[in-house]
This record gives sequence, C-alpha cells and structure tokens, in this order.
Amino acid sequence: MFHPSLPHLCLASALTCAATLACQDPPPPGKSSEAASASTSVSDRPFELDVLAVRDCEAPPHAPLENDKMLIGVKVKLRALSDQVPQNYFYGSLVDSERQRYAPSFAGCSPRLVGDPLRRGTTTTGFINFRVPRDAHGFTLEYAPRIGNTEKARGSIAARDLGR
Repeated sequence: MFHPSLPHLCLASALTCAATLACQDPPPPGKSSEAASASTSVSDRPFELDVLAVRDCEAPPHAPLENDKMLIGVKVKLRALSDQVPQNYFYGSLVDSERQRYAPSFAGCSPRLVGDPLRRGTTTTGFINFRVPRDAHGFTLEYAPRIGNTEKARGSIAARDLGR
C-alpha cells in the first residue's frame, strides 16, 4: 500500500523536472550584461524568458535599505508563445546558493515588468527587483506565472543562473 499523497508528489516531481530540463539555459558566468537566451526544442512552452542584465538598484527615499541588504534588478525579456502570458514581476523569485528564496520588491530599477497579459508572438522587457542580504550569492532567477486554470500547479517555470 502507498501513502495517499504519493501520486501528488510524483506529479510535482515530474513537472519540476520537465520544467527544469525544458527551460534551463544559463548565461555564461560573468556575462550578466549580455543577453542570456533560452533556446529549447520544446514547442509547448507558453513563454521564453531571457535575462538581459543584472544591476544594483537605488532604493527610493521612502523605502531605504538596511545596512546588510542590497537591491538587485534583473532585466528580463519575455516572449509569449501562447496567449494570455502574464507579464508581472510578482511571479519572479530569486534563489541563492543556500536555497534561500527571495520575493520580488516593488522598489528598485525601472521600468518594472508589469502589464496586461501578452498575446502569442508579443515581447516585453522589464525589471524584477529583489532585496537580498549583501553576503548572498549564487543567484538563480525563477519566473513561474500561473497560466490558464489558477487551481492547477504552475507547470511553466523558467530558471536562469545569474552568474552572480
């Protein structure tokens, strides 16, 4: 007999593995100012995500940084391969080498990635910003929008090594 949650764990594992294999194409280390392109042969992905730049951002006067924090902006290019692809910094997260996950910040570099959902074939660019500890390193950007049925698991995750 198996545990009732085993099918869910197997499905989650399979989706994570498939998304990782289909979407990973990390930029060369130290080349964060050059475009990092995601090229795969998987045609059923709803979007492509490129990292165009990684920058230190200025904190606004109304939301200053603590001494042990820094504000990083990741400029991305999002291409819709299907209809209704969300373009919103809210769906981004940053993971460091210690597997600590950081939520996006409203403040930071601009323009932020935000707007109406993209139609198939359209492209947009914008920043996803993060407040992170100064001593954190080994960052990976993850972009995981909910597309279509918001009750199902996020099946489309793009992960990009930032080389920083």
